[in-house]
Amino acid sequence: MTDIDIALPAEWTKKREEAQHSTAVVEYQHETADDTTFVVSVLSKTADEGVKLRLSAINRTSTHVRHDYPVDEYDTVDNAVEGAQSFIEMFSQRIQEGSISEADPEIEAIRETIETFRGERVFPSIGRLLRRFR
Repeated sequence: MTDIDIALPAEWTKKREEAQHSTAVVEYQHETADDTTFVVSVLSKTADEGVKLRLSAINRTSTHVRHDYPVDEYDTVDNAVEGAQSFIEMFSQRIQEGSISEADPEIEAIRETIETFRGERVFPSIGRLLRRFR
């Protein structure tokens, strides 16, 4: 059984099941004061693809602009949930550092964060340990 109740940074919450995307196993969100919502989704495995990890940046103003970014793909839901936790930690740190703006997140800054995260998967334990000491 998959444990989807992971340790999240204070500003993140697990979305209620009825509010989740239809193909999501679980979603975690961070609503900012600047009308932006970040959602990290673990999406169900399909016949020809693995379990996907996706980031969405949603502007809640009247235009309701949404950008979806594929983050990674996993063999199991357990691994994807663990990946979501690691990605959320890294993403939150980038927001705190100012590398990613809560008010107006730049596509390039988000892509760079995703690429860095994927690169750290080569040595996931070391990457996770280093992020904790930053």
